[in-house]
Amino acid sequence: MLLEDCWVRGGGVGVRVDCVGCTLRRCRVQGAGTFGVHANARVAIEACTIGACAAGGVIARAGVAQLRDAA
Repeated sequence: MLLEDCWVRGGGVGVRVDCVGCTLRRCRVQGAGTFGVHANARVAIEACTIGACAAGGVIARAGVAQLRDAA
């Protein structure tokens, strides 16, 4: 699953990921009551802004991959 160019503001958790193979690309997650991204499955994050969340930016139980441009 691909979440691309999304803006999420507020809420208990900004984005909750429970599926395998999810990629967040160019998303902005701000102001969540706990974590910006809470992933129970492995998640990939590319060019995202995650901040101002009460408990932290990302909690990834199965791991997270930060993707970068080859340039």
